[in-house]
Amino acid sequence: MEPNARARIEARKCRLMTARSECLERMGDQARRIYAEVGSAPRGSQLLRSIYATDYVLEPVSIETFILDGQYLGGSLRNNIYPAILDDLIEIFEGDFIEICCGGAIGGGKTTEIAIGIAYEIYLVSCLKDPAHTYGLIPGSTLAFMNVSVDKRQAQRVLFSNLFSLLKRSPYFREVCRYQRNLRTEIRFPSKNIACYPVAGTEQAILGDGVFSAAFDELNFMATVERSKRSLPGDTGVYDQAEVITNKLSARIRSRFNIRGRLPGHLWFSSSARYPNDFTERKEAEAKTDKTIFVRRRALWESKPRHFFMPENFKVEVGDTARRTRVLDGTETNVTGKVIEVPMDFYKSFVKDPDRAVRDLAGYSVLSITPFIPRRECIRKMFELGTAAGLQHPFSKTDPQGRPLDVTLQDPNPETEVLVPERLHHIIRQKQDNLGRPLFYDVLRTQPVVENILFPGLHYAHVDLAKNRDAAGLLIGHSIGTKPVERLDEKTLQGVKETLPITRIDLALRIVAPLRGEIDIPRIRALFHQLREKTGMQFGLITFDQYQSQESLKSLKDAGFTASNFSVDDDTTAYDMLKQALYDERVLCYEFAKLEEELARLERAGHKVDHPAQAGGSKDLADCLAAVIHHVEEGWRAGAGSLGMFLTGIVDRLGQAAEPEDVYARAAAKVIDGQPLTAEEEDALLWGS
Repeated sequence: MEPNARARIEARKCRLMTARSECLERMGDQARRIYAEVGSAPRGSQLLRSIYATDYVLEPVSIETFILDGQYLGGSLRNNIYPAILDDLIEIFEGDFIEICCGGAIGGGKTTEIAIGIAYEIYLVSCLKDPAHTYGLIPGSTLAFMNVSVDKRQAQRVLFSNLFSLLKRSPYFREVCRYQRNLRTEIRFPSKNIACYPVAGTEQAILGDGVFSAAFDELNFMATVERSKRSLPGDTGVYDQAEVITNKLSARIRSRFNIRGRLPGHLWFSSSARYPNDFTERKEAEAKTDKTIFVRRRALWESKPRHFFMPENFKVEVGDTARRTRVLDGTETNVTGKVIEVPMDFYKSFVKDPDRAVRDLAGYSVLSITPFIPRRECIRKMFELGTAAGLQHPFSKTDPQGRPLDVTLQDPNPETEVLVPERLHHIIRQKQDNLGRPLFYDVLRTQPVVENILFPGLHYAHVDLAKNRDAAGLLIGHSIGTKPVERLDEKTLQGVKETLPITRIDLALRIVAPLRGEIDIPRIRALFHQLREKTGMQFGLITFDQYQSQESLKSLKDAGFTASNFSVDDDTTAYDMLKQALYDERVLCYEFAKLEEELARLERAGHKVDHPAQAGGSKDLADCLAAVIHHVEEGWRAGAGSLGMFLTGIVDRLGQAAEPEDVYARAAAKVIDGQPLTAEEEDALLWGS
């Protein structure tokens, strides 16, 4: 059809709809009274029959009759449909829902529920005299029912096959509204110009004309691509396939079939659980404020009748950032997460792999199926030890509880985002003269002169610059002592002690771009200058991820810093060091929710450690922590971590000072407490133990 002709038709349709709307407005109370009568009229009443006679060849039966009556789907579903699914479908088709989101466990009947729903929609359209005319389409237009999945084969194999199986066993679709039996790649009803076909989840494949209703399968498993070339300027740089194709197809359906904010068909979304904040979880959150979205998420044992399973249950605590999912035996006293009851049929599955079982069988998303740090309680311990040691976020921008907030370093108010030096690691030590000799207030040398200084050890920093310049991580830490840890000698199978450094995190920042702006990298460099000039912090090494770091490295080197490139993605060495340090309880950090989340969601991906591929996923802070732990341990091995203040064994357990084990340590402890020294202790302090 010529463009001008199509434009004239669309303009005429617009004038007709406007005229119809104006007519209804003029009818006023009379129209509203008629609509009220129609809405309350019982099925089969003369009023409804007269209305149906206008557009319908057949008066449609209810969804319940369609499912249970042998003339429709009852021959195959009467004794095989779960009551929970039947209740869902009745609620959906008797309500005003537009989007249907089915999530939860694998095998919970999501695909069957959607296949029945689409079959009923096809049935409703087939009852019309002229479906295209009824919905304002060009005569002869095809009304399409589309099934979208990760790829076309998956779309055809799962939902499309289930739908075809239902239709070919239905007497109605064999005798009344017949489909073409010679087609295998689609289901077509020639008499009503209805077509149902599977497509891959691509932007091009979903651009079919006249899509009346669409089903999307396994949306949580569609691609999420960081730094995608398909993301538009100003976007986050993440291409979320599920979000893009559902939005695009939804817009096309609404542009053709929208009637006062309602659609005659539905958008069906389906996927088993995967990661937090996946597509189905975002829809679930959206449904709290949008009443046109129907959401159902069930465990496997909630979809099927209870008599299918053993009567005995066991309890499971669903994992979170602080702890993995675990089976409870009733003796635990530290249960803080959500507890669910599971039939004994699944006991072995939950014991063998709790996180996978809670995702696949209970329908709960998990932070990571194959976590790089399985012992998440060690992540939480890092923050608990930091809190016990009095660590605070040394930056002004915090929430009311003192927890870090994202910063831009570009706030118009200079007091909003500034360093708070007094929250850094300060110690009290005896003051010395220009020759390095200890100073005393009295001639008898019993009252030493002490001073409060920043811990005089070498500090290490790493900056992870965001690839799309919308967020970046910065972290600084230093070694505060050593801790003996038990190891098993693989050759002798005997326990041995290994002494390794303890790392204190001084500063952790998540820097985000301001609204409609970018991260200002020079302001990040300025923080290192402030720390050196205002607090006297001495840096052993500052590293940057390789992305856009050459300017920063040159600038810092010119200013006298030791700086270089370092990537934790080249291999897993830095992350292996981090994991072992967490397991040994050799890291102290103040509370930082984003860092805890990133660490808990890490997974081993080939030769590197990465976060799950999904919108909003990140590991900027985790990368920084791994790099700093690596630098601290390498610096300690090279003997460059303390500048004369490093005390072996100063910390036996994190947050607790160890008992002095030699004269030098005893003398240092006395100086800090302001106690007099013996001659032996004085010599040790001056010349070493």
